[in-house]
Amino acid sequence: MNDATLKKIIAFGLRNKAEILALADYFEPEDIEDGCLKVPDYLVNVGLKERIMSIQALQEYLKDYTMLFQNGCIMLDLRLNLKQLGPVAAKYLFSIKDLRFSEEGTRIYASFQEDVSSLGNVMQSMALKAAISGGSALQRAIKLTKADFIFVDQHQLMIDLSRIEPVQKAAEFFELLYLDSAEGYLKFKFYYAGGEKG
Repeated sequence: MNDATLKKIIAFGLRNKAEILALADYFEPEDIEDGCLKVPDYLVNVGLKERIMSIQALQEYLKDYTMLFQNGCIMLDLRLNLKQLGPVAAKYLFSIKDLRFSEEGTRIYASFQEDVSSLGNVMQSMALKAAISGGSALQRAIKLTKADFIFVDQHQLMIDLSRIEPVQKAAEFFELLYLDSAEGYLKFKFYYAGGEKG
């Protein structure tokens, strides 16, 4: 590690110290020493819930969510309010095919299954069916929210995380390799971007 890199890491830590300290309770030092990052679903469902629910682009639509990391998949249960379409329940099962998190690129490739149903009246239910005919509900949602960093084709998904600045900054320091999603944890191996793997 050279002097400039060390300074960048320290500055990044200081700029984000409140978030880093808040996150520290969710991780085990032994895992970090072994180069394993185990993100608990409890962190996403409780620790980050307020922050996620306060994202401007989501506030209008997202009413609640639960995310589980089980059996090699990411399960996402959403409660939405889609204006004229009314209340909607959307359940997703994502299977990560590839995750690249390094200076060369930060992208997630996954396949998904969805189950979307109206919780509203009969008219809203019919309107929802019409709105998502000819494609997936996720495709329609991405178009509506103008999330230009998410690409959906049938039941395949690609998220370009390099368009999210904090992720781009973190990728300068760390490389992540996806291991598994099981027993309530999303598991990665991580490496210092300038160091040797192993």
